[in-house]
Amino acid sequence: MENTQEALVATWEEALPTPEKSSAQKKLLLLGGSVVVVIGFLLAGIFSHDFSWYIAILVIIAAVLAIISQNRQGNKSRTITITTLRVIFDKRSYLLADLRGFWLEFHNDTLVITFEPKKRVILPITCYYKNQEDQEATEILHSVLPEVEAPAPDFSDSLNEYFHF
Repeated sequence: MENTQEALVATWEEALPTPEKSSAQKKLLLLGGSVVVVIGFLLAGIFSHDFSWYIAILVIIAAVLAIISQNRQGNKSRTITITTLRVIFDKRSYLLADLRGFWLEFHNDTLVITFEPKKRVILPITCYYKNQEDQEATEILHSVLPEVEAPAPDFSDSLNEYFHF
């Protein structure tokens, strides 16, 4: 019978990188473009006497408000805990048995650790390591998970990089 005793391997406070603040010109362009689109849908709704255009206007307004509120959120942090059985992100827990492995990469001078789930329908889980010592992070993670090769970037990764998501 296996020893299912859970022991702490590592824990750190992760400071999520703050997204680049949008310039005033980008905000003005977003707001101006949204106003033009909303007026266009409003006029189309008035001339066609169709109420579905008004629903489209509400969806656009909700999307603009969501983007604005997302940009206003400040720097977040979360606690990452690795045990012999689980990886815990604040209150979210992943069993090591459900993870295939991990890989490390640098993004904007920050060490990014990505955990790959065994199930293809679950997206990889990323976190930022407390410092840029990849050797230290590798030693900690090798004690609980194997290192896997990072997948080649696909089309959606290129789009995310282009639009700075």
